[in-house]
Amino acid sequence: MKAKQLLCRAKKLLHILPELIFSKKQITRKTYDMLMERMNDIVFEWDILSDNVVFSGCYEKLFGCLPATQNFPRSFLQNGTVRAGDGAILLDLCSRIQSGACYAEAELRIQDTNQNPVWCRVRMSAVQNNAGQAIKAVGIISDISAQKQKEYTMQEMATKDFLTQLFNRRACQQLVPQKLSQTQIDGAALMILDVDNFKSINDTCGHLAGDEVLRQIANRLTEIFYDNSILGRIGGDEFIIFIEQLGEDTLQQIEQYAQTVLEALGEIEASGNGQTCPVTASIGIACSPAHGVSYNTLFAKADAALYTVKGQGKNAWALFAETEDMIEQAKRHIMVANL
Repeated sequence: MKAKQLLCRAKKLLHILPELIFSKKQITRKTYDMLMERMNDIVFEWDILSDNVVFSGCYEKLFGCLPATQNFPRSFLQNGTVRAGDGAILLDLCSRIQSGACYAEAELRIQDTNQNPVWCRVRMSAVQNNAGQAIKAVGIISDISAQKQKEYTMQEMATKDFLTQLFNRRACQQLVPQKLSQTQIDGAALMILDVDNFKSINDTCGHLAGDEVLRQIANRLTEIFYDNSILGRIGGDEFIIFIEQLGEDTLQQIEQYAQTVLEALGEIEASGNGQTCPVTASIGIACSPAHGVSYNTLFAKADAALYTVKGQGKNAWALFAETEDMIEQAKRHIMVANL
């Protein structure tokens, strides 16, 4: 059944639940319990005046434990039933019902007996007295873990490069500026890495071998920059590395990182079609705030430094410098980026 149909059915059920709950005396208890147990979702009734809550048996089936039934909703925060960080969401949901809303819903994580978070959608419908005061609420808790996993997978596909599993160009263009805008960053660097003679690797060893080289480069970069960094593949054989929180010894750390990368890539060898090719790379680097505070400026200057390395024999790294050639190259890049 489609998600929209499920949502429609759940909302309809919420409208009739108050009437069903208050008419339990008119149907047999066995019939009522059978109806509750056959639902995949968890049905609950919250007595707002006493802060007591009761849940259908599906709660134990889903979470593997019995819920707290008193001092709701604060008991769910105090005993860790709700995932840390989601407590405010539950309190806000209940507050909306208490404040006069006839219906409210929210998504949050409830922990199972093994402390594993389960994504749930919680829907509530208020039962009000003649004065319009909410005295009870009935609701449904639905397991939406599969939906969240699908959303996460789609997000991963939208932001990650399929071949290397690093961030793609678009994601880097969004993530790096976000990091740069955080005032707590103390020294940062943007590196652009370009694989030397990559076309020759593809022509000699084959495209499958070339793809494997790119995967190995991504793996080496991930091993080196495991923290405080953003790694991306922004072109066919071009990678970006953003490092933050370098501190006062920024230049020394940059030199160490760049040399480590070149040495690590030198250990990779392309192999295919009965041929082998060495793997080397060229790296251009720009620092923040010394060379700029925006992504476009840093990228342009790192690219200018890379251009210089390529022109001087490759398999090396260079830091942007205020030379005539690098300044002119950076200006051209910025002009193209602004078109």
